[in-house]
Amino acid sequence: MPKKGDVKCRCCGRFVNTDTDGYWYATRGDLKDKPICDSCWYDDLAEPEAIVIFCEEGERQKVRVGSFSAEHEDGDEFDVNARDWGADYIRSLAWHRTDPWRGYFDGQTPQEWTRVISDWCGIDGYNLVGDLALFQKRWNDGDTPDFPAIVSFPRGSNVCSIIIDVMVPTDKVAAWQQWINAELDPSFEDKAESAEVR
Repeated sequence: MPKKGDVKCRCCGRFVNTDTDGYWYATRGDLKDKPICDSCWYDDLAEPEAIVIFCEEGERQKVRVGSFSAEHEDGDEFDVNARDWGADYIRSLAWHRTDPWRGYFDGQTPQEWTRVISDWCGIDGYNLVGDLALFQKRWNDGDTPDFPAIVSFPRGSNVCSIIIDVMVPTDKVAAWQQWINAELDPSFEDKAESAEVR
């Protein structure tokens, strides 16, 4: 029986003793501003809707986006109410149903930005061709553009594939093309071109 002062988790329905148990208030999604118990809060971020990496001045900032909140890699909360391109993208993330049991998360490209990659690849590297292959090589080598970029890995229902979206300011599209094509190992370029023929 709940006691006076207890709050009900709006996710699982469990009553939380506000004197002894941890709880949070959702900062995004359908349950925004509603109480969420510790268990639901941490479970939500353990399998996020998306991993979003913001690039600026050659640095990467990783944010896990759940149904209730978003947080930086170090555990600090990401301000989803900020008025900037990163928060705009995170606020727009939503589930898109393709049939009753399948779908994927996607967000809106910020104003005055361009989506330069919107693709997928298999966990085994299948479909890793063209600009996606060039991007993957540079990204995995630890190279980060020195201009703003959003690199998003939203979750989809196909567990054997990875969705990859990359967005840059529209006035940086030429810089993006230079970045993904610069100083590539010639053997990798040949491999990427031959993979497109598959």
